[in-house]
Order: sequence, then structure tokens, then C-alpha cells
Amino acid sequence: MRKYIKTLILFSLILVGLSLNLTSYADELEPYNLSIDGKVVNFTDELGHPYLTKTSRTMIPVRIISENMGYDVKWDGGNQKVFVSNEKTKIELQIGKNTAIVNGKMVPIDVQDGKPVDTKAMLVPAKGSHRTYVPLRFVSEAMGADVKYERKNGVNCIEINTGKKPEKPTNATTVTTKQAELTKVGEGYNQHIVDLAKKYNYSTMNLGEGHYFDYKKNQKNGFIEPVIQLDAESNNGLWFTFSVMNEEEYKGKNYEIKFECVSNPEYTKGTKWKSMNGYFPTAGLPMKYGAKRGDVVKYEISIRNGNTTKVYPFTIKLGGMHEVE
Repeated sequence: MRKYIKTLILFSLILVGLSLNLTSYADELEPYNLSIDGKVVNFTDELGHPYLTKTSRTMIPVRIISENMGYDVKWDGGNQKVFVSNEKTKIELQIGKNTAIVNGKMVPIDVQDGKPVDTKAMLVPAKGSHRTYVPLRFVSEAMGADVKYERKNGVNCIEINTGKKPEKPTNATTVTTKQAELTKVGEGYNQHIVDLAKKYNYSTMNLGEGHYFDYKKNQKNGFIEPVIQLDAESNNGLWFTFSVMNEEEYKGKNYEIKFECVSNPEYTKGTKWKSMNGYFPTAGLPMKYGAKRGDVVKYEISIRNGNTTKVYPFTIKLGGMHEVE
């Protein structure tokens, strides 16, 4: 009986120790807004969150950062090593070491004022697993990216630029919201919007609080410009919705449309070009995807016809309907 009690006490102490270890990292978590080539990285409890050490070093989870930069990541649990690679670079990290092997050459993973810092690669508890963490400086020193850091309103803002050109459709032209006739509509939409809806056979029942972007004044060379409705948050479980008011103009003319979230690709994963010959359904961001009020997200609506493709980007603050581009 005594042996059982001792075993139970020992097991309890181990659990307490593990919980304290997890808590020690959680207490050091700070709000981070990290983007790679303009795309916001969404950290999760499973993949890990950045955190600040007591020596003011920002530590980041290797896998989610590396994969968003286009690298492949492999974990060798037996040897406690992580292998990060792409077409040009091969990186080997050893847990507990302050150096990495980059293309066969040993380099420090953290440098300050031109000198190596004794910050080691380490395993940090994550939900259901552990994740390898390295200092943020590793991204610029070993992975060759440009890193910019700024603290704004209590949030650590980090921009990582890999130097890659953003992917755009072939021969695409970007049309900014500044090129549109913009109308903001609150309660009791104005006559201009009513007339617009009637002109394009759009139901006044669908005219909610939001913004209307009329690109028609830029129409030339036969390309049909859209009139895009951006509706505010509603009770249907969506942060916002996009609609094309003048969809009737596109019918029978072989136009295609694609709706993408470029800051958070997982929100519109698998999106493909869709014909505009028929009814174009409303597209939006479901709240169930995990986005939070106050998040800033970037979307693109692409429309193409033959060899002409135009991209209409939107930057939106969730829950506020502030067009911030």
C-alpha cells in the first residue's frame, strides 16, 4: 500500500512539474502579428506561438515559419534534429545547440551586434506535442530573409521578406480601390445605391450596411468592370460578404471569377476559377474559421476574360468594416 501511495505521489509531482513547465512558456507569450511576404501567419496551440525570453529574445516555432517561407521540414526524433530545406538551402538544427549547419557550414543561430549569442534551439511544449523553437534572428542569419520588427500598441509586429515576387495571374492588372467610386452605406442606404441596384437588377433586400466599389468609370477596351458590394458583419455567421452587383452584365460573355484570401490562404483553400455566365454566389469569411475581431485580412477578387485578367484587392478590418488599404 505504501509503495502504491509513493508511486501515486511521484506521478502527481511529475504532472505538476509538466504543468509548471507549460505555464512558464504561456506566461511569456505576448501578442504577435507576423507576416511573410505580406501574408499573415496564423499561429495555433498545436503549431506553437512566438514568445519572448527573459533575455528579450523572440523565439519562433520553426515548422510553421519555414513552411510558410517555402521550405520543407523534417523531424528526426531519435537524434533530436530538424532538417529544413528548399532548392538552394539545406539546414540542420540540433536541439540544445546554438549553431546550425547551413549548406555544410556551421553558423550561429543568433547574432547580436555582429557577435554570436548563446541562444539554443529548443523543444517547447505545444498542444499534443512539442515544437522546435529558434530565435527570430535565425530567419535572417541562416535563411537569408529580411526581418523587420516594430512594437505597435503593445503588439509585436514582424515582417519577413523572402525576396520572392508575389504570385499573380499571368498578365494580370491590379486595380486599387482608389480607382473606384466608393460609397459607404449605413442604416437607410442612400438613393445612389438604390439607383445602382435597380440599374443592375440587384435586389434592394440585399443592400446592407457596408461599402460599394464602382469601377465602371475605368471601363475600356471592352472589359466589363465590376461593381462590388462589401457587406458588414451580420447574424449569419460571416464576418463580411462580397457580391458582384452587376453580375447580369457578365452572363453569356465567358468571364470567370476567383475569390481568395491572400493573407490567410487557409480561409479560401481550394478556391478555383468560376464561370460568371450564371449566378455568382455571395462569398464571405465564416466566423467558424477562427478569425478574431480586429484582425486585418487581405483579399483579392480576380476576374478574367480571354487574355485579360484584373485583380481587385481589399484590406479589411474584421468587425469594423473599415476599408484600410
